[in-house]
Amino acid sequence: MANEIFIDWITISQLHTESEPFPIFTGGINVDYDPLGNARFERVRPAHFKGSFETSIRIKSDGRHISLSGNAGRFSRKDNLFNCGWEETLRKCNRILLDRGLPAFTSGQVRNAIGQADTPSARVSRLDLTANFETGSESQARHLIKWLATRSVSRMKKGRAGDESVWWVNSRHMLKAYIKHIEMLKHGCESDDPAYLFCKEKGVVRVEIELKRRLLSDLDMVEIEKITDEKLIQVFHEQTEIFNAVDR
Repeated sequence: MANEIFIDWITISQLHTESEPFPIFTGGINVDYDPLGNARFERVRPAHFKGSFETSIRIKSDGRHISLSGNAGRFSRKDNLFNCGWEETLRKCNRILLDRGLPAFTSGQVRNAIGQADTPSARVSRLDLTANFETGSESQARHLIKWLATRSVSRMKKGRAGDESVWWVNSRHMLKAYIKHIEMLKHGCESDDPAYLFCKEKGVVRVEIELKRRLLSDLDMVEIEKITDEKLIQVFHEQTEIFNAVDR
């Protein structure tokens, strides 16, 4: 299954200290005021960029610090049944930035001479991993969701939406399983679309893991040079151990 694990969402940012200021992108600023009218907190909203097939990506740039958030692999693509691994996802992020006159995300460098500053690495604060499982039919897919809904995951809160989806969540990560063709219809897919028909016929169940900032830090997978496809595959299998108990 090594080639079937994809990245479905990425939140990544980098501070550039050794370059000239680059273009500013923002969707506005939210300001919180105290009772006397003094500004207490300012939050810059990211700018939304729309691609074809109702896809979008969020980018925020203040001229030095840049962040990108969204499903970079799917941006301007119709199909969301399959996606990209780590290396290709990072390349797509960088192409999106370069197309808008922004610098690419890069690995950090430690100074090698006196007086030379360190270059901060691009850092990831959220990464969603996903894989598709064929159960054989829509009926079997619903049976799988029902069975999973009876399972508990240690130190995670469980939720359920009928026999269509089930999830477990805590402050470190979220694990979710849902019937793919039903989700595709809810997002505007046509009922005669070949990808939809394939998922319905095969009973495809999508399994996703949202790796949050705390877990990424614990796994030492915040800086991009420390992330590899091999590590992500291992993490996916470790976090979906509940599926090892599924009886055919």
